[in-house]
Amino acid sequence: MTCFQRHIQPINTCVKSMEDANVNTETINVANNMIHKLTNQNKDPAIIIDIEASGFGVGSYPIEVGLAFPDGGAQCYLIKPEKEWTHWDKEAEAVHGIKKETLTEYGTDARTVAQHLNSLLRGKTVYCDGWSKDLSWLATLFESVDNTPLFRIETLTKILSQSQLNNWEKIKAKVIQELELTRHRASADALILQHTYQRSFEI
Repeated sequence: MTCFQRHIQPINTCVKSMEDANVNTETINVANNMIHKLTNQNKDPAIIIDIEASGFGVGSYPIEVGLAFPDGGAQCYLIKPEKEWTHWDKEAEAVHGIKKETLTEYGTDARTVAQHLNSLLRGKTVYCDGWSKDLSWLATLFESVDNTPLFRIETLTKILSQSQLNNWEKIKAKVIQELELTRHRASADALILQHTYQRSFEI
């Protein structure tokens, strides 16, 4: 048993005793929150990933990948479309503001982006808030260059407590206001999620 586990165990016992004694729900919730805070102190912060795409549905492909790290660092890659990537949705462009011509001129080729992601994230798990779409676009990126991700991508909700989920949108709105990140881009969205995630532990 680790030192951390020894600190947690008495509180678990305390909560169980209170439940047996029919102590009110509010008191039990306070004790549960104490456990939650102690647990979070021993938990590594998450790496956040966000992906912008040419549109939605069949034929869409990734055009930008943003990463936000626990230490405040960030990485962003514009992706030059592969020859077979022809889908383009004007409505999606209106949201992310990236023109196809910008990708052609300034984007990094898909093979290099895939290699950089593997180099940065090898053996790690990264988290996102749009898991099914981001997973699909990430697969499109790697499959197009015959490569395989050396990292895992999971939904952010998998590591959030109910308390964090309940307060997520309120915290996120405050983060957006304070950071003044109004553009809908992968790098900005990843930073917003990272700051929201870290602040959610302060509840």
